[in-house]
Formats: sequence, structure tokens, C-alpha cells
Amino acid sequence: MRMALEAFEKLAVRLDAAGVRELIVSGSGEPFTHPRIYDMIALVKGRTKLSLTLITNLLLADPGRLADLGVDDLLVNVSAATRESYEDFHPSLRGTGSWEELVGKLSLLCRRGVRPKLVNVLTRRNVGEVPDMVALGGRLGVKRVNFKAPSLEGGTEPLRLSPAQQDDLLTELVPRALALAREEGINTNLAVCASQFESDEPGVFPIEQVGCYAGWFYSRVFVDGTVRYCCSDSIVVDSLEGGASFEDVWLSERYDAMREYLRRGNFFTDCRRCGKYHQNYKIRMLLDEGKECRLWR
Repeated sequence: MRMALEAFEKLAVRLDAAGVRELIVSGSGEPFTHPRIYDMIALVKGRTKLSLTLITNLLLADPGRLADLGVDDLLVNVSAATRESYEDFHPSLRGTGSWEELVGKLSLLCRRGVRPKLVNVLTRRNVGEVPDMVALGGRLGVKRVNFKAPSLEGGTEPLRLSPAQQDDLLTELVPRALALAREEGINTNLAVCASQFESDEPGVFPIEQVGCYAGWFYSRVFVDGTVRYCCSDSIVVDSLEGGASFEDVWLSERYDAMREYLRRGNFFTDCRRCGKYHQNYKIRMLLDEGKECRLWR
């Protein structure tokens, strides 16, 4: 199912009018398979003040065109530092030259002033490359190198790090990678990511210790108009079907009730694998330091 350009335009213009600052375009698959994706990008950059981020594997994208259109940010799933580990993580791309193509496109984007953020999901098959992933980001000149634990369910359980790998990650690899990041001037989320691997259940977060602030800074709108509270597919708030505007939904009593429910620590099962944990963590740190944190509500 794909969103029509007209529906996307209506939504983007309404988000802009409501004061939203950033629009993130992603999909259940690759956004660059959409036949009107460049029209959508041009619309956002030409008709709104929204900052535009796309989540992509970059292989179908035209980096020159993205730079010309003024895309603000790209989150690129790499999960590797070498061709061998990239093809191991993406077996369908083995022998296609995709690694070289990806590195070339990342390099071109950085030269054109669009500095992507690299995303690396750490598994037992690529965890040894953590320092090399940071080094790759340094060579390319990207904006940031992010790391995350895999969601270990639905057949991905064999990707879990062994106890020895987990210990090596925390005691050797992360400190080396952090030192390299400081030398190269590369931003990472390694310190927060390491906390994902300090328990017996990597990828499970102590959300009850941090709290949830997603309802004040983030929302997800699906192609069918469904509005979800956060990254969890199970926390549905409302729908834009029937002509409701996003602003009406965001400011509704129903949305406020969900914010209050979670503020009181009534978390859902999915919350232990919070997709916005890093953002929640940063907000909690700001609040604990007594700093002003202006959330959009």
C-alpha cells in the first residue's frame, strides 16, 4: 500500500501549519521504491519549513538528486564496515557490488554537503567491527554513527551475542570505538547503546527507570491514516480518516489520556524494546540536570 502524492501533500502542509519541525519518511520497506518519492521530497522542501529525514538503505537513491533537492538528513542502514560483513548481513545482495555502490553514494553525499547518519544493528556476526564502523564513518565524513541491538524475536534469536562477545563489546570494543570517535570527531550513541547489552536481554530497556516522553515530541502517521503514539505498532491513538487534521488528533483528549497513562508508568509490553529509548534517555538526562526541555505540545 502506498500513499498518494495528493494525500502526502495534504498531510505535509497540515503538519507544517501545526508547527511540526521535522518530518521523517520511512516505510515498511524502502521509501525509494515509491514512484513519486522525489516529488514528495521536492514538495516538502519547496512548500514547507519542515526538516526532512529519510530512512533508507540508499541503494535505489540518486545521491546527486537528493543533494539538489536539499534533503536535510538520511538514516542509512549499513550494519557493516566491510563488503564481507555487509553481504553477510544482507545475503540477498551478495555478489551484486552493492557495498561498493553504497560507499560511493555515501561519499558523494558527504562531498555535496549532505552528511548521513549510519545505522548499525549489532549481531553476533558483525559485533567485532564496531571500531571499524566508527572508522568508516570518519573516512566518509558522515554526521553520526549509530548503533542498536537487534530485536531478538520472530526467528532472529540466533543473532544474539554470545556471553563472551557481550563481555568483549563492553570491555574492549566500545572503549576503543569511543576513543576513535573522539579522535575523528564523530558523534555516536555508543554510551547509550552499551546499556542495551549490559543485561541478560540485549535490546530490552529499563524504560520504567527513564520514562516515556514520546507523546510530547513524536508521532507516527501510516498510509491508511492510522496515528500511532510511537514506534510500537500496538499503541494506536486515532486516525486521520474522515478529514481529521493531525493537529486535532495531537491536541485531543484521547492523546492526552495516553500521555498521562504512560507518564504514570503504565507501560506496554512493547515499551521494553522502546524504539525511542535514546531520545527518552536524553530528555530524562536534561530533566535530571534541571535544564529546560521544551517538548512540542
